[in-house]
Amino acid sequence: MTVCALATFKGWVYLCPQPASVYGSRPWSFSAAMNRKILLALTAMVLVMLAVSAAWFVGANRFEAALDDWLAARQAEGVDVHFEAKRISGFPVGFFATLVNPSITARPGAAGSQGWNWKAPELTFGYHVFSSELRLSAAGPHDIERYSGDKIDRLRLETTEFAIVMPRRKRDDREVDVAAKMAKLTVDAFSVSAASLTSKLFTHHIEPGDHLGDAGDLDLEFKGLGTVIGGVALSSASVDGAVTARLLGAIPPGRLKDGLAAWRDDGGTIEVSHASFQSGPVDIQGSGTLALDSEMRPLGAFATQIQGYNAVVDQLVADGRISAKNADFARAVLASMAQTDGDTGKTKLALPISIQDGWLSIGPARLVKLSALPLD
Repeated sequence: MTVCALATFKGWVYLCPQPASVYGSRPWSFSAAMNRKILLALTAMVLVMLAVSAAWFVGANRFEAALDDWLAARQAEGVDVHFEAKRISGFPVGFFATLVNPSITARPGAAGSQGWNWKAPELTFGYHVFSSELRLSAAGPHDIERYSGDKIDRLRLETTEFAIVMPRRKRDDREVDVAAKMAKLTVDAFSVSAASLTSKLFTHHIEPGDHLGDAGDLDLEFKGLGTVIGGVALSSASVDGAVTARLLGAIPPGRLKDGLAAWRDDGGTIEVSHASFQSGPVDIQGSGTLALDSEMRPLGAFATQIQGYNAVVDQLVADGRISAKNADFARAVLASMAQTDGDTGKTKLALPISIQDGWLSIGPARLVKLSALPLD
């Protein structure tokens, strides 16, 4: 009996049967306490969920009101934003707005001397509460029109995925990330497409006139790049590549043409520290400098090294751009200019590329005539 009495102290464990009078109500005391704790926990959970829900709905209303204020401010500036429907989402820790069939129209003078219009099937943007980043996504197609008198320039960007990530708050230094999949950009009869494209742009605040100041850094990568002109592909082979560049000198705000002219006059340049392009056995590496001349045409000089240059000639023959006879002559000329790397044993062809007086040239040979940037 003593053992049983000790074992049943406060009703914890029962090793032998005892009359009900021994236990009283103690066998149920532990269960009742647990029930009270579970009930309190469930009540607290419900209260927390109600508080979170209430806080989110208050925040969502503020987020929507801020969006409406922003739209009204753009309207006052001459930029009209229209959409068929608006949805607010992101519960419980985010605030996102989705605009269905949005379009943005800038009247002449609102954002430059020309008017323009952009539209897409859907646009979603917003942020998570614990993140300092603003996210924007819009798969496309994106249709853009620019009006200059009676002339209309049209551009279309088609993507299966398109996203931009940037800081929520304006600051001197910021990073903007852009990612797209199955992207195709079409302008008139010219189109360029890529299976995937990612870029990181770091912008820095510098004072105007400081042409050596680092205003921005760009890292760009793409895969499966192809180009078509007039319905004819420049090559049947796609290209993978990467570009690392730096913008030296600040571009003043305002009209793009005036800002670029001021940047050019202050000695602004784009320094391409590294560019690489691969297509099958062809590997092109280079670096150089870009700027603008007095007529707003590209101006620059690049040093390049090409491996697998014979494959380039073979591709030109396969695409029907040069004859087999001319291809043999080209191979002989290129072989005479190439050098063999003593360490790797690979043959490389060093070619200078220049952009001057409206011409893109490889060595002394002028290849492509370039026009001024379409800024008017």
